[in-house]
Amino acid sequence: VFFVIQMSVTSLRYSIRGSKRFKNDDHDSPYPDSVSLEGLDRIFDELEQVQERMEELAEEHELDIARADMRDFYRRRPLYIARSLIIRTLDLFWLRAFLAHPVLSEYVLPPDQDLFKYITDMFVDDLHDGPPDAPANMLTTSNGIDKLTNGTQHEPSIIGFRVTFYFKDNPYITNSTLFKEFRDDENEDGPPIITQSVIQWREGMNYMDTIKPRKPPRKVPSPERQEDEDEEDYSSDEEEDDDDDDESFFTWFDSTNKDKKLGDKISGDFWQDPVQYYRDYFENCQKEAAARAVAAAEAAETEGNEAMQDPEHNDKTTKR
Repeated sequence: VFFVIQMSVTSLRYSIRGSKRFKNDDHDSPYPDSVSLEGLDRIFDELEQVQERMEELAEEHELDIARADMRDFYRRRPLYIARSLIIRTLDLFWLRAFLAHPVLSEYVLPPDQDLFKYITDMFVDDLHDGPPDAPANMLTTSNGIDKLTNGTQHEPSIIGFRVTFYFKDNPYITNSTLFKEFRDDENEDGPPIITQSVIQWREGMNYMDTIKPRKPPRKVPSPERQEDEDEEDYSSDEEEDDDDDDESFFTWFDSTNKDKKLGDKISGDFWQDPVQYYRDYFENCQKEAAARAVAAAEAAETEGNEAMQDPEHNDKTTKR
């Protein structure tokens, strides 16, 4: 926006210079009837000075945001660590939290749930482009950043995130950790740079082959074939295809999987407050138990009513 305004001012300067004087024939205008080129140059110089100051403020604002992100990163991290220490005391925390999340639960298939039971912790780290060994106070204060940059224009900023899962010893994989990270491309226009762990399955425990692979999209039949095809059968085929679209959560760690949306969902609202979903899990269990109890009571009542209407039941009651 600032660039466009500056170009407009510059264009106006040169367009007016095309004539010796600028004459205003509108007598109702608040501007003088004529303005000298010297006067216009002075006005444009003042406008450009204001514009330059506006651009300086915009750059300062961007730096303030970058520094605020860095401060927030280092202030929150000790709290995340403290939270993780408490979470480790809760049984099957991450499995239950994932199952209660409206989106993430779709990624955790029944075969995945047993491996999820061995997750002891999960952590999301923001990635920054400052020196990796720099102390926190140097990355979050103006004086510290000036020392790190050595007078250059570069400011440390958040450039991505890493999701890490920690596992205790289990019969499925030998990895103690699995991670996946998304780092912004240096050119800013390209896709993020993705790196991840390689899952080391124990012999005979890789259950990925038992999960039906995703089928390619169903081809739309030609108009002639669609007229002959039964509509009800066509819809049932679609339902069967939906059942085959299951994919294990742990395929996310495959090098060919570029799904950043899943990473954004994990590092977003889920990571900010996973405890709420852990609570939701137990609330959902209570609701399901209550619904089952009501259904059982209704079934028993229905069975009793049917028995009362049974002639054999009435004859036995009469004999008694």
